[in-house]
Amino acid sequence: MTVQEFYALESVHDARKRMNFNGLAVSKLLAEGIVYNCSARIESGPNGPETKGNCTEQGLLKFLLL
Repeated sequence: MTVQEFYALESVHDARKRMNFNGLAVSKLLAEGIVYNCSARIESGPNGPETKGNCTEQGLLKFLLL
């Protein structure tokens, strides 16, 4: 899964433009909410970090890692 858009602060943001997320005043709070309520995990792999678990939650974690 790839995050294309996300809804925050009463508007839709383009997830492909990284500044849209990092530029939000609540980006840290949103990231913490995703991480703490997620059953997917990040593991070490031969090519660096890899996400494991639910595919939807993997997409959210990958979005935060970029």
